[in-house]
Amino acid sequence: MNESKMIQWLANVWDTREGALSKKKSILLLDSFEAHRTEAVKRRIAEGKGLLVIIPGGTTSSLQPLDVLINRAFKKHLKDLWHKWMAENRHHLTAAGNIKSPGRGDVATWVVQAWEAIDIALIRKAYFKSGISKRTPREDPVDMEVDCEEPSVADIDSCPLFQTPSSYLDYSDCEIDLNLEALSLCD
Repeated sequence: MNESKMIQWLANVWDTREGALSKKKSILLLDSFEAHRTEAVKRRIAEGKGLLVIIPGGTTSSLQPLDVLINRAFKKHLKDLWHKWMAENRHHLTAAGNIKSPGRGDVATWVVQAWEAIDIALIRKAYFKSGISKRTPREDPVDMEVDCEEPSVADIDSCPLFQTPSSYLDYSDCEIDLNLEALSLCD
């Protein structure tokens, strides 16, 4: 990944997200990788009404929702699909008698199936547990779909995390005492 690939990702993925066309204010949470912090990337995100939030180095395991809860469940689903493939004896052997790796199509299908198996309740819980959202996740995913309110622009604007003129916080060059209360979208 480099700056040009990041700009390409912004054009192909970020700009096609829900609300992008109307330039709805959105948060883009990234780690402190160099390509995520270039001026061109920051400018490109700001042009689309994006708020870039950089997770400070060394805190990804506690602040990145994927690392907090989601990756483990995703990898378990993926591993279960691989075991099923192995058990169904659908694999082929090499000339030496070793099992050939699964095809790219099989792996791509497993990735889609593993992601679709992730419950929305787990995703909400990961955002809550990482401190990004203060809304307590409910036990019943159906209730969460109906009753969970989206944060308003006022909630986002009043959040201490976003109180910088450039809508960007760079923690890479300083030591900080991380205030998890400041990393929540809503009060």
